[in-house]
Amino acid sequence: MPLITAITAVSSVLRRLLGQHTMNEEERKEWVARSRRYVKDYHAEFVHFFPNVLSILVGRKTSIPRLETAYDHLEKSLKYNALAGKMTRGLMVVSTLSQLYGDKPLSDKDKHLAFTLGWCIEILQAASLIADDIVDESVMRRNKLCWYKKKNIGMIAINDSFWLISSAYTLLNAEFRHHPCYIELIELFHMVVEYTEIGEIMDVLFSGKDVELSQFTVERLQTIVQYKTGYFSFYFPVAAALCLAGINNKAVSDGALAILLAIGEYYQNQDDFIDCFGDPDIVGKVGTDIQGKKCTWLIVQALRRANAEQRAILEANYGRSDVECVEKVKAVYESLNLRQLYVEYEEQSYQTIGRLIDEHSHILPAHVFLELRDRIYKREK
Repeated sequence: MPLITAITAVSSVLRRLLGQHTMNEEERKEWVARSRRYVKDYHAEFVHFFPNVLSILVGRKTSIPRLETAYDHLEKSLKYNALAGKMTRGLMVVSTLSQLYGDKPLSDKDKHLAFTLGWCIEILQAASLIADDIVDESVMRRNKLCWYKKKNIGMIAINDSFWLISSAYTLLNAEFRHHPCYIELIELFHMVVEYTEIGEIMDVLFSGKDVELSQFTVERLQTIVQYKTGYFSFYFPVAAALCLAGINNKAVSDGALAILLAIGEYYQNQDDFIDCFGDPDIVGKVGTDIQGKKCTWLIVQALRRANAEQRAILEANYGRSDVECVEKVKAVYESLNLRQLYVEYEEQSYQTIGRLIDEHSHILPAHVFLELRDRIYKREK
């Protein structure tokens, strides 16, 4: 779809959402259902597009024989790390673009570009997880060994993480350097990668045995969550789709950011709860937040509510790897009824995000954000 046609289509959707027509609850539900169909319908195509990604990133090995071994290693890393997940972020690019275009289906060219952007984001996500697993000393990821735990990998994984990051930019450059939104995309990628790195370093600096529990505040947790998760996992794919659709409007971007950072905070706090209380068979890994002395939603809430005796137990046991210490921390969580508090928090977050979406529905297609919120509501992994 040509750029001007895309903008016209988006404007049509927005007009229907705004002055000419306000969606009722039934219409919203239909939009959310349609969004989920988009994700399901595009999943197989997205996976089948991966060989195109490999051909760009590792195809050069035949022209540079002396680097063949290195590119073979890159291919293994890409297949093991980028293909393993739910591909939520990559598919979010495609589904968002589809919804922005309204009833008109994506052309083959539209899908090619959206799939490419989606895989750029998935590759960056894979790079981040490789590094995150090393820092957290995790063993399992997505029901299989972490990459650095694989035989003959070890700390080579650090370089693999770097190479995956550069590979995302190589892919972006190969497919978009002549596209009108190339500069905008480059700026978006640089901003989100930098913000995510800030979030990761904040997460590391405020975790570990030398950190005082008094440093685990609501404000600090919100900062870590916003930069570590909000920008990358939610704003990034939606903003990339807006770029691809030719929408370059500050009010639209700011509104989307406000909503998506709220969804990101909700998502990360879910992760914190799942890390402690989730079923490892469902989650695909064993939680390590307590052992790693992480600043999480659970510990922040516990510290706000603990009496002197409970506080002493947390001080003595939080951040220790001993199974008995971990169980003592969980016992305090249980005694403070944090499971029920989380249920209440989840409902409050769901409603708060809904109000944010309503506030910005005069400039943004509400169904895009309702689908994201509803997709993660009460998730177990």
